Amino acid sequence: MALAFAERTSTYTTTNATSYATGTSFTPASNSLMVAFVFASSTDTSSSVPTSVSGNGVTYSQHSNILFASGVCTGSVWAGIASSPSNGTVTASGWGTSRTGAGISVFEITGADVSGTALAALVSVNTITGTGTSATVTMTGPVTAGNLNCGFFDHTASENISAAGSNAIGSTGNYATPARGLGSVFNNASYANISGSWTTSAAWRAFGVEIAIAPAVGGSTVKQLAALGCG
Repeated sequence: MALAFAERTSTYTTTNATSYATGTSFTPASNSLMVAFVFASSTDTSSSVPTSVSGNGVTYSQHSNILFASGVCTGSVWAGIASSPSNGTVTASGWGTSRTGAGISVFEITGADVSGTALAALVSVNTITGTGTSATVTMTGPVTAGNLNCGFFDHTASENISAAGSNAIGSTGNYATPARGLGSVFNNASYANISGSWTTSAAWRAFGVEIAIAPAVGGSTVKQLAALGCG
């Protein structure tokens, strides 16, 4: 089964809050891999990342985060497995002080290797920063043939993100206080670098995430064989 990304729900808002929920309810497919990109802006450096991402009966764990603008803005990557999925939205919460805005993009990924933990399915996570009207996260894999990539961009201009190269846009949004343009991209066609662009030259940061494909039928892992009493 080939890997396939679907961006299922998102939000981009300048509401001052310590918790943010996405806008569209959905029910993930059973045992799909869920990946959430969470961005937040603030006027201080306290409580930079949320302590929890939850929704749809999925337990999310944080993989990594990146600070930006001297620590007052941050992005983080979270993942979980929809073992017993339910209908709903996704909520990021637990900031100790109110954020001045946030962006969340949630991908459902079918065909991913969920034989281990959700974080183990994120076989490579790259984070970079720069300045300009475009950004590219160089992905150095694939670790395994069939793996594919998704990513997220944040820049300091009130402009939406456009997908570049062979990538497709997941969702995008922007706001003015503080000036931010945010967006997620993915590639269902081929393994490729994560690329995005916008109009005004601005400081930016980006995530690129490689997702592991599930083993082919007949290519069971040692863990799967042991579960069947074969090892």
